[in-house]
Amino acid sequence: MRRLASIWAQGWARRWALVGALGVAFAFAGCDLNPQPEVPSGATGGGAGSGGKAGGGGAGGASGGGGGINLGGAGGAAGSSSGGAGGTTSKCGGGCAGGELCNEGKCVDDPCAPNSCKSDQACKPNADFTASNCVESCAEVVCGANEACENGTCKPTGCASACKSGEVCAQSGDGGFACKPDLCAGDAQVSCGAGESCAPATGACAPDPCNGVKCPAQQACQSGECRWAGDGGSGDSGPTDASAD
Repeated sequence: MRRLASIWAQGWARRWALVGALGVAFAFAGCDLNPQPEVPSGATGGGAGSGGKAGGGGAGGASGGGGGINLGGAGGAAGSSSGGAGGTTSKCGGGCAGGELCNEGKCVDDPCAPNSCKSDQACKPNADFTASNCVESCAEVVCGANEACENGTCKPTGCASACKSGEVCAQSGDGGFACKPDLCAGDAQVSCGAGESCAPATGACAPDPCNGVKCPAQQACQSGECRWAGDGGSGDSGPTDASAD
């Protein structure tokens, strides 16, 4: 019995020695005998990268997702910057390129560049600035007291008589027309943006009727019509570059 007990003990000793050797081998081989859930590497960075993608930085977001915290942060910043730049709308404060003009806060092709009208005609953009019209100048036109020149032709203003200095003929509350104070006269004039001017009837900024108008030589635009420059013409129009007949 004593011999059997000794053999049994020796057998268990060899088994425990083998188990210990296997444990050491697993440890050196890098095996994890007690696996635990792990957070993906760079998870925080991936979040920052995703934020960058939402802001418009697609490349930054991808770097954040694949890399660590530093890459993700850089990607997010780049995305925010790109997104901000994409939402900016030009107000023409810096001017427009040659052959363009500012209309409603945006640079658009100038319909009157080049000017194909006759040398004694005015070139005017149409309502949506997609084409131009050649019309007659008002420089040589003389109208009656209750008339005003439009494209070289006298048309009724709606007012019974000519308005005094500092007044304009404007629509009244009853649907007719009457002489009213010029709300843009003197110090009352407001500062308007490119392509805009002060509307005398309201005192507010509105699309400038002289915007894009090209007048014949020695004439300038006034209230949307070309007149002799000495008559108070103004606006962004200048001498025509029209071709002769």
